[in-house]
Amino acid sequence: MPTVGENGRAANVLDGNQATFWHTRWYGGTDPLPHHIVLDLGEKLEVTGLRYLPRQDGANGRIAGYEVWGSTDRTAWTKVAAGTFANTAAEQTVTENGMLARYLKLVATSSHVGSWTTAAEPNVTRVVR
Repeated sequence: MPTVGENGRAANVLDGNQATFWHTRWYGGTDPLPHHIVLDLGEKLEVTGLRYLPRQDGANGRIAGYEVWGSTDRTAWTKVAAGTFANTAAEQTVTENGMLARYLKLVATSSHVGSWTTAAEPNVTRVVR
C-alpha cells in the first residue's frame, strides 16, 4: 500500500508540488512490474504528449521502460507511445501524434532503481477540442 512507510498516494501527482510523489508499495514487500497510474483529464482532449517528472529526492523508482495509453471511456485503451526514460531527475517528454482522450495511463514496464515505481508530476500537453 503506498501510504505505509510514507505518503505515496496517487493524488500526489496532481497536487502541483514537485516534492511529493506517487510511490508503489515498497514497505513490507513490493508488487511486481508493470505498474501504472491513470490520469483523468476531466474532459476529452486532443493529447499530443506527456511530460514525466521523476521524484526529486532520489533515484528510487525512477521509470525506465514506459508505455502511454489513451482512452475516452477508461474501458478501451490504445497504446500511443512506448520507450525508455533516461535515469535523471529532469522532466522528460513523450511526444504523441495526437489522440482524443479523457484518460491517460502511464505504465512503468521497468525501473532504473528497484522494483517499484515513482512519479512526481506527470503533465499533459494538449490541444483542447
